[in-house]
Amino acid sequence: MRALVLEFRPKVLVFDASAMPDIEFTALMMLNEGERNMQEDGAVLWMAALNHAPLLAIQNSPLGERLGRERMFFTLEQAVEKYMRDLEAKPGS
Repeated sequence: MRALVLEFRPKVLVFDASAMPDIEFTALMMLNEGERNMQEDGAVLWMAALNHAPLLAIQNSPLGERLGRERMFFTLEQAVEKYMRDLEAKPGS
């Protein structure tokens, strides 16, 4: 992910987790580290469509603390709608 973030310089990266039935500890730690790296590179991670088990794991981790409810969405469509609202609200858009 970091190579893509560095190449394309997105402001927001939405991770659609709908196909992820669970998350193991190592993957959670890698996602946590990836989110911190993205922040350093000027991008923000949003999570969408988390199933129950990964949602609980993320909420109870440092990643969940940083994401908060503001960056976790029930659906990908909700994340896109939020992004579009934010874009329209910016001066000069």
